Amino acid sequence: MHGDAADADAATADAGAASSSGAARAVEFQTQPGGGLACRLAPLAELPALWRQCEQLGALLAALAAAAASAPSPPPPTLALDLHAVPLMPTLNGLLLGYPFVYAVASAEGAQAAALHLSSHRLALYRIRLPPAAATAARFPSGEAPEELCAFSMPGYLREGAEGEGRGGGGGGSGGGGGGGSSVDAAVARLVARVAAAAAGSGGLWGSAAYSLEHVGPQPVAL
Repeated sequence: MHGDAADADAATADAGAASSSGAARAVEFQTQPGGGLACRLAPLAELPALWRQCEQLGALLAALAAAAASAPSPPPPTLALDLHAVPLMPTLNGLLLGYPFVYAVASAEGAQAAALHLSSHRLALYRIRLPPAAATAARFPSGEAPEELCAFSMPGYLREGAEGEGRGGGGGGSGGGGGGGSSVDAAVARLVARVAAAAAGSGGLWGSAAYSLEHVGPQPVAL
């Protein structure tokens, strides 16, 4: 993994934000007394093993940022990761990309069990869209300009349980959110706002950020 000082600083900030209890939340898979799994939304700090891994990752990224800042010239420093000391890829990807909630899996076996559970339920699928501005889109063949920036999901029953009075209220929206009071949708809207703020500094290359929500499945899921 390589990166210059700016990239390392950004990654460190993202990891720090993701590992704070007020930012990303974990979709935790809990074994039920009668067998099977159920999910709950939990602050990362309530999952000690994952929390420690996030702290270790933050320290590694901080060290990379310091090394990159002090390097007189390229090549940039290299970060060697002990994959046993950081979250597994489904969790790690969500943390580094700044998703408002991430699937918390602690082992390959846990990831397989979680995937089977998710495959048997409807999912709330969020898509973050950032279409190019007209001048940028003109550089692509007709209809091939990229629009989707990223996508992530959570069990539909978990979103509905988090909605409170906004339950069943919404399908999506632009930066303001469309979940009718859903705390989950509000967290997604905050991510969209960060994307929009970053796009605003692109010199007009990108259009308006927005998100959409669709309910999919049950269908095969891989983690």
